[in-house]
Amino acid sequence: GGEEGLWAAQRSGLAAMMPRCQLHQVVGPEPAPALLQAVQELSADMLALVDVGHGWMHKLLVNSVIEQVLRATTVPALLLSAPADSLDE
Repeated sequence: GGEEGLWAAQRSGLAAMMPRCQLHQVVGPEPAPALLQAVQELSADMLALVDVGHGWMHKLLVNSVIEQVLRATTVPALLLSAPADSLDE
């Protein structure tokens, strides 16, 4: 699901640093198209993605959700790294 990414974004303090921004959780069988659709529907100025796995380089080289979104998004994207083990704390 997207619960881990949403939790990591909240825990990172990103939302507190940008009080006028809103966090939206996108969950579904095909998250990349859903994220891109949400960007359009929300008229988003920016997209923040949280990598909770293998690292950003792996995500760019493998056909991952992050790679798909970064290639297709029309807004600036912020890629945050949250190691999977940090979610256990």
